Amino acid sequence: MIKKILKLSLWLIVIILTINFFVVRSTKPFLYNSIETLPTNKVGLVFGTAKTHSDLPNIFFTTRINTAVEAYNAQKIEKNSSVEIMERHSIMNPKT
Repeated sequence: MIKKILKLSLWLIVIILTINFFVVRSTKPFLYNSIETLPTNKVGLVFGTAKTHSDLPNIFFTTRINTAVEAYNAQKIEKNSSVEIMERHSIMNPKT
């Protein structure tokens, strides 16, 4: 019984690592590490997350919103109604 569990666990690990390898490899061309290399687009998608965690600022929220505002300010995203929301919640904007 223990051998079956270990064999199944090993197969699950191999499957998970294989899937992870293919996801990382196939998405690499779409990841950008600087605003300068980001292509210009009509829209920008910011994945959601909570603004706070345990009553503390959520670093993931802050980073996502600030990066979106940076991309917009660098004219990498055309203006739409979501931009005002990003600007309002950004820590780069002293109005909040």
